[in-house]
Amino acid sequence: MTLLKNEDLQYEIAEKDITDEPDALKCIDSENNNNNNENAMIKINDGGLTKGALLTQKVESDSYYEEFTIYPLHGNKINETDSKPYQMLHVYANPIDYRSNDLDLKCFPDLYPNGIHGQYEFRNTKLNDFYYIKTRLTPKDPRFRTNKQFSFYCLHNNNMRQLNKGIFHKLNITNPKFKYTAGNLLANINNTDFNNDIISIFARLRGTEAYWRRVRNDINCMMFEYGPVTWFITFSPSEWMWSGLREFIRTANGWENDNRSISELIASDPVSASIYIYHTFKAMLDYILSPVNPIGKVLHYYYTCEFQGRGMPHYHCLFWIKDAPVYGSSTNEEVSEFILKYITCRIPNRKISPDLYQKVMDYQQHKYNSYCMRSKKTTTRISKNCRFGFRRPITKILVLRSVESSIANRRKQRRKNKFYDLSRNEHEHYTNDYMPSLLLLWEGNMDAQYASEFSMIVSKYITKYGTKGEKGTAEIDFSDIQSNKSLASRLWSFALRTLNNRECGTLEASCTLLGIPLHETDSNTKVKWLDVRMIRSRRVKFCKDIKKLHPDSTDIFYDSFIDTYYPNRPVELGSFCLYDFAKWYDVVANRPQIKSSEYYPLGKKFCKKRTKPCLINHWKYNPANEPECYYYALLLLFMPWRNTDELKCSKETYTKAYEEKQSDLLKAMQHHTKLNTIREATEFLEKLVEDKMMDKNDRTQSNNDSLPVGCVAIETEMAMKDFQDMMENIEINPEDLKNSVSQLNVDQSRVFEKITSTIQVSNKTLRCFISGPGGTGKSFVIDTLIKWNKIVRGKHSAIIAPTGIAAYNVKGLTIHRLFQISVEPNKTAKFKEFSDGALKKIRQELTNVDLLIIDEISMVSNILLMYIHLRLTEIFNTSEENDGWFGKINIVVFGDLLQLPPVKEDFSFVQLTKEKIEKYVGGMDTFNLWRLFEYNKLTINMRQKNDMRYSEMLSRIRLGYATADDIKLLNERKIRFVHQDSSETIEELCSKLEELPTGTVCLLPKNTMGKELNTAMLRRLPLEEIKLIAKDSFQSDKKLEKNQYYVGKRRQ
Repeated sequence: MTLLKNEDLQYEIAEKDITDEPDALKCIDSENNNNNNENAMIKINDGGLTKGALLTQKVESDSYYEEFTIYPLHGNKINETDSKPYQMLHVYANPIDYRSNDLDLKCFPDLYPNGIHGQYEFRNTKLNDFYYIKTRLTPKDPRFRTNKQFSFYCLHNNNMRQLNKGIFHKLNITNPKFKYTAGNLLANINNTDFNNDIISIFARLRGTEAYWRRVRNDINCMMFEYGPVTWFITFSPSEWMWSGLREFIRTANGWENDNRSISELIASDPVSASIYIYHTFKAMLDYILSPVNPIGKVLHYYYTCEFQGRGMPHYHCLFWIKDAPVYGSSTNEEVSEFILKYITCRIPNRKISPDLYQKVMDYQQHKYNSYCMRSKKTTTRISKNCRFGFRRPITKILVLRSVESSIANRRKQRRKNKFYDLSRNEHEHYTNDYMPSLLLLWEGNMDAQYASEFSMIVSKYITKYGTKGEKGTAEIDFSDIQSNKSLASRLWSFALRTLNNRECGTLEASCTLLGIPLHETDSNTKVKWLDVRMIRSRRVKFCKDIKKLHPDSTDIFYDSFIDTYYPNRPVELGSFCLYDFAKWYDVVANRPQIKSSEYYPLGKKFCKKRTKPCLINHWKYNPANEPECYYYALLLLFMPWRNTDELKCSKETYTKAYEEKQSDLLKAMQHHTKLNTIREATEFLEKLVEDKMMDKNDRTQSNNDSLPVGCVAIETEMAMKDFQDMMENIEINPEDLKNSVSQLNVDQSRVFEKITSTIQVSNKTLRCFISGPGGTGKSFVIDTLIKWNKIVRGKHSAIIAPTGIAAYNVKGLTIHRLFQISVEPNKTAKFKEFSDGALKKIRQELTNVDLLIIDEISMVSNILLMYIHLRLTEIFNTSEENDGWFGKINIVVFGDLLQLPPVKEDFSFVQLTKEKIEKYVGGMDTFNLWRLFEYNKLTINMRQKNDMRYSEMLSRIRLGYATADDIKLLNERKIRFVHQDSSETIEELCSKLEELPTGTVCLLPKNTMGKELNTAMLRRLPLEEIKLIAKDSFQSDKKLEKNQYYVGKRRQ
């Protein structure tokens, strides 16, 4: 095969008899022709190729008898592995420089058999990189486009070119906060600070976060000017159903008789597949924009392309529709009518619309998979929820709900995460919303959503979803790169290390090489960015040009729109503000050739008026946080000026200058009002969302590795808010404390004085266990200690308990709530340290706490006690101090070890084993924390003080034995039932309870008995019975589908 160069720069492939193949192979590397090294991989001589030892080092000259077990008597036996004869030979040649212009010729000898016509070969007419690659990938001969290695080689080169442009741009941009001259700029050229927004070097690299950030800003600007998005539509190709795609790939490559599957064909020729899918989508877009108006009259649009899982492209489209109602401004009836006019989730009648029915069943039925299912941890179980909200609820009519509820549900991975639900029946739980006219033409999955609401928070969410950057890039700190290198070397090292784990599929690579856009907007929309900061970045001239300047010269920057063109605008445009000048005029290098064009000379360039205005995007400051920057930006944009010093209007601040000039700046006032309206609406809705999330009693736990499971930022805030409320509810009346102390009995006073004297007088940290059976007044002592610590010492006390009921009884919090300790269903969670943000917040709130009180210690396990110790040492930073146990704060625990034990763990006084320490904490020396506590006891029972016989009997039963008199007394009090039937026995018990005083407690051994008793008592109430019928349903992934019937039957 040889490549013949045509006059029109195209290439034609011709065949000829290859009779001189050895000579052709000599061009691989002429330097190796003279290499006489015996270990050379390839030897080429006049006789042709004599050794092809790429896969094996065995040659004909090797002694064949070495393969056998017979060796010479006087020779040394060499014991080698069986694989040694088949190992690759060592390469002793120098590696090829990756910057070599003939690298493609050497890497792909099968594509360039004659070693000519490479990408960087000299040509009389220069070919740019994009045109060369495109002509290689799109001709009739498929060799180049079916070679995946060649595609990724070209992609790598393209990425390096884009990265080089980004680094070059970054190196030539500086922040002129200092008045640089040519001399001091050259002297400090290697000391420039690049840490500010260094990720911008990836802005030209498709798919990166820096790349999508600009797109996201443009869409936000469009929403600011055009209003909220009306439709958000996603188109996903169903390639296995596209017979046209199969035929296109076969025809393009001459594979008419190829019986491979469509997946294999796409993998073989991703270039042709990318072209077909892109033009299919463009045809669909043309239909949407046509006069037929299938989704309404489209005023503007923006689409982005996402390669989900680095596989097939998915198109996310935003459409602004003329006269579309806006939820929050229009009536609910108008919104409902508009949605139902275009969107449905109905399964069509199979006989009336057979084509549409088949497409709905083929493309619009959702099935759970690993991509959509998200694990959600609560205090009781681990559940899986679909991120797209399936299974969706049955409703007879369209239901509109508040936007804040839908956003809160979306963030909490709940269902009902859309602010409306279409009407659907029991057969349409898993039918995705669609537009019938578009589904018939697209022949693939589509999702259509109405997104037009006043605050635009929904529009911003879907914008973020459609422009999310790719994952997989390593997080590298620029400061980690060796600072003794040049700035360019450091930036390259940072860039290459950051992109080390970047993923890319063949279809995505093909789209990049073909220049298929990842995003596009309508022709009537162009967004222009204006840097309205007080200190703006400027592009520095080339170093060689600066060296020619005088050392004191300040002409070191290239011209810019704000700093050069606008201040020197033509006199005819003197009344134009910066906003209008940028909106209507472009600065061009050449004189416009169209006679009707309006233009003005501007130095060596020309100021040309646009036929259509562009949109202006700029930094949007918050006037509450940065008032000077905010009002400086307004004055810069809407007040005509020739020098920025004029903006202050002889006032001390820009805020005062704006207050004086605002009556003359109508457009500035309108812009200010619009910014405030959108900001206030967004902030108000965000506040409603936070309130909605706080109102929900949802213990959703985060899977973020940087936080403890279950400790997300909002939960930490809520826990600390609960602690603040608890502190505020403590009475600080000295008289009340005096009364409480006076009511203590002798036993309680002894314990109270022991604790207070140790804390107040002794220098040692108090760690004390106060025991005592029920009724000895432990809760009263706790309440008195809290008041004393607050009033006498001015310190806070943290009161915790293992369960919610126990915490409620002592007006405290649960252990897991205060210390953000994870809770996992049916097992003990591992210990995880706080994130920096959570630790800072908790330290701030607990800084005045020096007394920790734990109630119901019997239910606290030894591992939970260890977690409390670790949390306190983490919060109070005492892990390195002597006697730094439990944060070195006073700790008093109350409880009766003969009461309820911990759940599935050992008592707190049992020493932890090394295995458990390793399992839950990850490595620590074992130590029995219980030995740190002193022991004290309350003995006087205050609850049964008027019935000593009953009190003494309870004390004996508590210890596990009872006397004959105790048993006789209990039998005397036994309630005997007449009937044997359980239902009739319950009725007898109800009658007995009605005779007893109100509030009498009835203890039962089983929950089912308690439920039956409560139900029977409810039936006796003289009230109307109201029945609410609930339909119970559940969702599962494929692994659980086989259990659906049994779970449903059990729940019935």
